[in-house]
Amino acid sequence: MGRKSKKCGSPKEKKKRKSTKKEKLEADLTKAALGRSQVLECASDSDSDVDMATMENVWDGQNEDSSDAESVESQMDDSLKHAGAFSLEEVAAIHHKKLSRLQLLYQRQYERLAYIMKEKRRKYLIALKKEKETLSSIADQARTSAKDQKLYDKLKALNRYHRRSASESVAYLSQIEKRQKDLAKPPSYTKCFYSEGGVRCSKSTIPLTRYCFKHILEDPNQFLFRACGCEKADTICRDTVTGLCAGETCILHVKLPPLPHVNISTENSMVS
Repeated sequence: MGRKSKKCGSPKEKKKRKSTKKEKLEADLTKAALGRSQVLECASDSDSDVDMATMENVWDGQNEDSSDAESVESQMDDSLKHAGAFSLEEVAAIHHKKLSRLQLLYQRQYERLAYIMKEKRRKYLIALKKEKETLSSIADQARTSAKDQKLYDKLKALNRYHRRSASESVAYLSQIEKRQKDLAKPPSYTKCFYSEGGVRCSKSTIPLTRYCFKHILEDPNQFLFRACGCEKADTICRDTVTGLCAGETCILHVKLPPLPHVNISTENSMVS
């Protein structure tokens, strides 16, 4: 029994040990609670000193109108925004820049609308082709109910809505025939005003003149044409040519370049 009491100890010693353990645990809990309270106090002090970073606190231009940033007339990148007065060149440059940007935007919008229209037409044609391949003609389809027959009659009426009938069709056909006759007529033009021996020239006139190309020299008020002027065998050519290039002649007096000289005897000797 004495040995057991040495190892295990008396019940009084056990109670003392338990009490000391409880005291240590309570001391640790109080220290942890004090540390936690200090941390919370520091956090509350920091929150009270510094406000939260919101859009209203950070951005200075919250009350400004934001529509200018998206409009074409935005002057955010304009170096002359705060100028007191503008010169004519500066005003012209600013408006030219705005108009060019508007033109570009309209062009892109038009291209987008054209693309959308083409895409919708492509889808419509694909759907129409599938419908023709899978379904039969609407006239051959069976109409079992009165509703189907009514819809079919309505569709036929819509197809006949713009069709001409009776006197209207006769007038339309006569109008087409008259138009075809007018197109078959030779084009009307003014004839040349020059006449010789009581015979008037039948050629068409040059625009904004009263004479043709051959007789345009008879007009004293023109300065674009002149005579050829080449003299051969005591005769002077009076054909009309344009006076735009110096030394220009008619087609009969064009100076051709000389032909290259060919020595036939030397060539024959080389071949032999």
